[in-house]
Amino acid sequence: MSLYKSFVSIGAGNVASHIVKSLCNAGYKLIQVYSRTQESAKILADPANAEFTTSIEEIMQGADLYIVSIPDLSVPLILEQLKITNSLIVHTAGSHGLEVFGTKFTRYGVLYPLQTIRKNTAVNMAKSPFLIEANNPVVLAEIEEIARSISENVYLTDSETRRWIHLAAVFANNFTNHMLALSSEILNQKKLDQTLLRPLIEETFRKALESNPSEEQTGPAIRNDTNIIEKHIKMLENQPLLQKLYTFTSQSIQHTQSLKKNNSVNE
Repeated sequence: MSLYKSFVSIGAGNVASHIVKSLCNAGYKLIQVYSRTQESAKILADPANAEFTTSIEEIMQGADLYIVSIPDLSVPLILEQLKITNSLIVHTAGSHGLEVFGTKFTRYGVLYPLQTIRKNTAVNMAKSPFLIEANNPVVLAEIEEIARSISENVYLTDSETRRWIHLAAVFANNFTNHMLALSSEILNQKKLDQTLLRPLIEETFRKALESNPSEEQTGPAIRNDTNIIEKHIKMLENQPLLQKLYTFTSQSIQHTQSLKKNNSVNE
């Protein structure tokens, strides 16, 4: 059994929901959920017969573990208002380091799941990487035990490294998903079948996972097919933002290819 039997979830959103459920399944006892909205706090707390609150002042004292799992922008403000002293406290943010805890806490660290998470969508947390960090080796060992009760893939990373991983994840997930949404919207505008691109998308991700994505790049930009590129840009003349995005992305592909060629020549 873990060193930590009771925990409080400060947050009831996407990440909090999955971490709470995983910890409860691992034998931890959820005793309270804090959220800005009563409904979300209650939904997460009820299955564990835990209390819930929308008031920071009413957050219980004396729990073994406090997990701050809220939007990154809100983390510093919440930490400033907490009155926790000797208990272990962790945040789950990818963009914040240990410095966000300041000097008021004695045992603190990071428990960051490197995964895209939606509250009501199933996620295999056991296979999801968790990046951990702590203010001292003893606390790190404690956080590692917690992380390994949730996931098979636990990695020690310092704050700076985690920020770069988070940045890479934004490109891999958030930007990629946005591009897929834009492609779907283009088809939708022309009343075309939304499933047309599905085989292409599946093959794209299959190749990206099985090899180096830069080696699998195709399309008019990497071929330097200016005729097609100019036609596409013309087609987007009534959508200036998409036009800029298409132009800049094409230039980025060409720039990356140029760097690869130069590096190959210099090797």
